[in-house]
Amino acid sequence: MILDTKWSFSASPFLHSFYLFCFPLIVDFHLVARPEIGSGTKYIIKVCYMKKVIGVLLLTLMSSGVYAEMVAGVGLTRLSDDDISFGLIQGAVGYKFEINESFSLVPELRAGFGVSDDTFAGVTVDLDSAYGAAVRGQFDYDKTYVWIAPSYSKIKLSGNFFGSSASITSDWEFGGGIGFGYRLSESMAVEASYEGIDGSSLLGVAARFSF
Repeated sequence: MILDTKWSFSASPFLHSFYLFCFPLIVDFHLVARPEIGSGTKYIIKVCYMKKVIGVLLLTLMSSGVYAEMVAGVGLTRLSDDDISFGLIQGAVGYKFEINESFSLVPELRAGFGVSDDTFAGVTVDLDSAYGAAVRGQFDYDKTYVWIAPSYSKIKLSGNFFGSSASITSDWEFGGGIGFGYRLSESMAVEASYEGIDGSSLLGVAARFSF
């Protein structure tokens, strides 16, 4: 494939950075299958790999002179965990770095709030907030695109039981997601996605905008 010189770079740095991008998902899967490794050790291992990935990706982006544009999105997500689920409105903002004509990296920040509650064991539970960060590896095909994305997120819940209330904030958790998008125009697209975070599943639809 012949690329315009504006987008070209050697194959080995691209493959190396893409491998490191996917590696946290592989590491997380491997650690889940190793119950003898303590949770604290698992956390340290995943943080070390994530720092390495971020460093390599930033170095690759800064040294390759790629084109970047600001992106933002807003959508509705259903968060489910065992016997409880919530509706969540979530927004995201980030930058899309076009590595070549068919592949982009999109680091982004996310924040959202719950729009529905649920009841568990007689306690009314609300999702107060959710926030985090992710890095998409996005593959573009004309008007459609797909992506995979390791993520790092946390949520805050509150509960009420006969007038007594309490709140709890989760730990930061690693996750991974996949998604599909369709471009309605050069500046707008619609998306559908699935993400798994520490046993919870998130199904969502969203509108995406480029600036």
